[in-house]
Amino acid sequence: MNKRIILAAALALGTTTVIAAPHMLERADSDGDGLLTLQEMQDAHSAKTAEKFGKLDSNADGLVSTDELQAAHAERAEKRKARRGGKRGMDKLDSDGDGYISQAEFTDAHAARLEKRFTKIDANADGVLTEDEIHEARENRRDKRRSRRYD
Repeated sequence: MNKRIILAAALALGTTTVIAAPHMLERADSDGDGLLTLQEMQDAHSAKTAEKFGKLDSNADGLVSTDELQAAHAERAEKRKARRGGKRGMDKLDSDGDGYISQAEFTDAHAARLEKRFTKIDANADGVLTEDEIHEARENRRDKRRSRRYD
């Protein structure tokens, strides 16, 4: 939110150079000066938009049809499903396959998720989370979300 306000203020004041987050700089700072100009930002956005359009336009006719959009959506859904191990929602929680989620199944799934998350955050595997480990995990999650947004 603050970065948007800073960018909006910079643009409102007529400033054409802004300081950006590191992930944005790496992708858009074409002259490597550590600053991101409005033109660099527009160029990077334009290139990314063209790339995304090219992926959607599977027959390269310069147009994206409903079929192409649906195919792209289905492909993204399959990739998400593969990342999750193929199981979602009810299938993931209903471990005995009876069509119901018992309290035990729900509790076990939640405990497994917490344990996996704890293990991922506990960088030195000592069984204790420090403030630094929690902060680092938070930064990593934020960077991952941002990189998906700008990829």
